[in-house]
Amino acid sequence: MKEFNEEMYGKELAEEYDHHFKESVKNGWFPDYSKKPWKMGLFSGTNAASWRSSGKRWRENAFSKLETIATFATDMGATAMYSDYVLPISHHYERHDFHLEPRTPYMQVIDKAVEPLGECVDDWTAYKRLAEAISIRAKERK
Repeated sequence: MKEFNEEMYGKELAEEYDHHFKESVKNGWFPDYSKKPWKMGLFSGTNAASWRSSGKRWRENAFSKLETIATFATDMGATAMYSDYVLPISHHYERHDFHLEPRTPYMQVIDKAVEPLGECVDDWTAYKRLAEAISIRAKERK
């Protein structure tokens, strides 16, 4: 991971990230996923199944080991195609939103131009609904 970060963000940031990552593992703040494998993948704001050159590796090493895959998606990209559940998210002009590109000093503020199609909702509404459902289920399991 350090090599990837160095390629993307430069040596100085990569070393800082690596230091904090190692510290979090040492102190038990970051789980050791090799001891208990993931059962579910929840993807939002990414197309991991085709993301750059590592998409093939994701599909072979991660997706194949998951029992369930759910994706928050604006379209049927590769990750959505691999998913058991696709949660429809409204597109950029179907919601009030803003975009930040961390490598530039710019922010875009977007006004809603049209109503979302079908059952699409914005990301925050979807996250809220998911959190509420998880909370209800957690209370039932207690």
